[in-house]
Amino acid sequence: MQIKSIILSSLCLISIGSTKVFGVLVPIEREPSPNEIEFNNFRANDMLHNMEDRAISLFVRGFRANDRDLISQAIRLGANINGNYMVDKTPLMTAAEYGLLNQVQLLLDLGANPNISTDLEWLEHSGLLYRGSTALMFAIVSDMLRYPRRRGMTEAEILEGIRQSRITYQNIIRTLANFRDTDLNLQDAKGRTALMIAVLKGDEEAVETLINAGASLNITNNEGQTALEIATENMQQGEFSPIAKLIFDEYKRRHYIQQEVQNVLNIPDLEKIVSEYVSKSIN
Repeated sequence: MQIKSIILSSLCLISIGSTKVFGVLVPIEREPSPNEIEFNNFRANDMLHNMEDRAISLFVRGFRANDRDLISQAIRLGANINGNYMVDKTPLMTAAEYGLLNQVQLLLDLGANPNISTDLEWLEHSGLLYRGSTALMFAIVSDMLRYPRRRGMTEAEILEGIRQSRITYQNIIRTLANFRDTDLNLQDAKGRTALMIAVLKGDEEAVETLINAGASLNITNNEGQTALEIATENMQQGEFSPIAKLIFDEYKRRHYIQQEVQNVLNIPDLEKIVSEYVSKSIN
């Protein structure tokens, strides 16, 4: 809006000639008519759109090259670092989805918002991703979907590519989860948090990262399930899976801390609650 105001101010007066004042040639101007105002608005919008197109083009170039200077210049020209320039996803979502760790770090440094979610409806058919997914959720789901592939790769090369890809995505998950502005407890349209998605995916490392970063264990999805209940849904013979054990141990740790710090409160015995839940789920 500020840029448009500057453009309009340069168009607002209409020159109708000039005259001499004390020997100096001075332009004679008048206020524009309503039709001229409408035309000036059209010209200002056209000029603004051209500037925005150039800024977006520069931003995309900077994003692809991981060039801080180009991205910064594009932002100064009016590009929105959180704009939906990448197939209706923010640049941060795209970087997280495609395993671009350097771009994720750069965008966060330049002010990208990690808490924006997408409303793409096609995500509803993609399994773990759904409307309301954030950059962190994209990173959790995508880590085994995208790795270097080329014709003629040996099995060993494919496995190494998958290993390196997984390392990169786990670094992205850690970067986003530990970023100061990230809200770990945002929920998608199904009420699932990043922790729940990591549980559903069976990603033990991501679950541990999110727990250590402080993700809530008490939030429920649209079906009323917590992350622990999701983790124990298909449990056999009363044995916790490694992921369920991670969450259960963290429940106990947080409960112990609460009891030590707030022992005057009547805090439920979480271990007993969980044990009863597990017993019911088995029988």
